[in-house]
Amino acid sequence: MILETGKIIRSSLAATALLVMASGSSLFASTVTYTTPIPDTPVSFSDTVLLQGFNSALGTLTGVQLVLGYTGKVNIAITDISSTSYSYTNASASTGLSLTGPGGLSVGPVAEAATSASGTVAPGTTVLPSVSFSGSTTANPSDLADYLTSSNVTLHFLGSSISASGTTNGPNNMVFFGGGADASGSLQVIYTYTGVSAVPEPATMALMGGALIGLGLIRRRARS
Repeated sequence: MILETGKIIRSSLAATALLVMASGSSLFASTVTYTTPIPDTPVSFSDTVLLQGFNSALGTLTGVQLVLGYTGKVNIAITDISSTSYSYTNASASTGLSLTGPGGLSVGPVAEAATSASGTVAPGTTVLPSVSFSGSTTANPSDLADYLTSSNVTLHFLGSSISASGTTNGPNNMVFFGGGADASGSLQVIYTYTGVSAVPEPATMALMGGALIGLGLIRRRARS
């Protein structure tokens, strides 16, 4: 009877050790980030931006966040084709920045503008001082499947043509408002995923250690 009890205990401890070893892996949440620079480009433009896709070997993809950081400048240009100087008011020039991509991604356009309340324009083209801008915006694509690829994901960074306006005391066909702009930046993709760790947690290691110690004690008693 005692022998049978010892066998049952040994079997239970062995099973416990095997179960603990088998269940030693655990799930964990983590992120991986990739960043691609966007070179300085005059508007209007349509830049193709390539981002690294998510490697499914890391785990299960649970979220995608895109962070667009941008900087640039915009200016007003006023052209007087007459031989006379004229005054102007409410001059402005603006452009719009936007980002499109797979998974239903659509950000913007984000408007950036330069304004000038009033001034005088001489014959020829007068370019007013540039106005600098910078900012960032984030987006979360609705369809993650488009980012599950070992190759690159293609997105498009767009800068719209300059829209300019203003008023002048000169003839409408003699003074024209325009401008220019450029932009650069970086595009960052942050993948959130659930991975599997093969390293046992402290509590798991303690339980497994206790089971192995128990097996060792039973064997020593059996030999004695």
